Amino acid sequence: MKKGTIDPKRLEYCVSKRILDDVQSQRVCGAAVSVLQHGKTVYEDTFGYQSPESSVPLRKDAVFRIASMTKPITAVAVLQLVQGGALRLEDEVAKYVPQYRHIPMAEGGFNQVPMRIWHLLTHTSGMEGVPSYKEIAHRLSPEDNKSTTAAASFYATLPLPYEPGTYRRYSGRAAFDLLGRIVEVATGVEFAEFLHQNIFVPCGMADTTFAPSPTQWERMVGMHDYQNGCSVVYPTVPGCVVDDCPVTHPLGGGGLVSTMEDYIRFAQMLQNKGLTHNGRILDEEWIDQMAKAQLPVEFMS
Repeated sequence: MKKGTIDPKRLEYCVSKRILDDVQSQRVCGAAVSVLQHGKTVYEDTFGYQSPESSVPLRKDAVFRIASMTKPITAVAVLQLVQGGALRLEDEVAKYVPQYRHIPMAEGGFNQVPMRIWHLLTHTSGMEGVPSYKEIAHRLSPEDNKSTTAAASFYATLPLPYEPGTYRRYSGRAAFDLLGRIVEVATGVEFAEFLHQNIFVPCGMADTTFAPSPTQWERMVGMHDYQNGCSVVYPTVPGCVVDDCPVTHPLGGGGLVSTMEDYIRFAQMLQNKGLTHNGRILDEEWIDQMAKAQLPVEFMS
């Protein structure tokens, strides 16, 4: 066998042995696996069930809530606009959402350092920088929760724990919600529609959306939690992909659903330096920037 080439039989043995053990011991209810090398599938299979309380086998076209795997898609959308000159990474957020010109600080007063688009992408904005911020941010009123526009306005009222750019703390939702709103303001197109037109269609991602259709809901994998060593059902709000956010509020940080095949197509676009079978959607230099460390080492501890 050529050096550097995956042995499909050994791969199948190792992967299936491990995942079957996880399913049989109820650590997970199911799993879908696909391994590609040099653009070709060398192994693919599904295991287990659609949810912890289901006897329905996991199907290959199962639809998953992809959670934070939404974030790279949002990042590509932003970089498309940077590439086209509609945005700059150094732009102040307030240029697009004026409420962010004066952001309250937890220690009093308002921010002295402008929040920039780059801060949002690199998790250095301060949004959700401490547990108390995250707790408040995830308790939006129904009115604030109904759209990206309303949510972005609400987040602007929450005190930041530190000046943008001085620390790195993961933002699960707020920063990428705000990026989605900036895309809307810069283009005049709703965020979900912008992703559909500029990423999903050219990549061939027909099952990737913020608003699943009835047939996609039928293929949706149940949410699960891990308690006492077992996979158990995690309760979800009917009609909502994430928490209690309606589909009118497309979460830039975690609101998409997708299939394994769809996300492979997105990953292959990244691997192919922005190229899809329908042409280029992002220049190579911006793909390289996505793969490059953007922060000092001390920020990563």
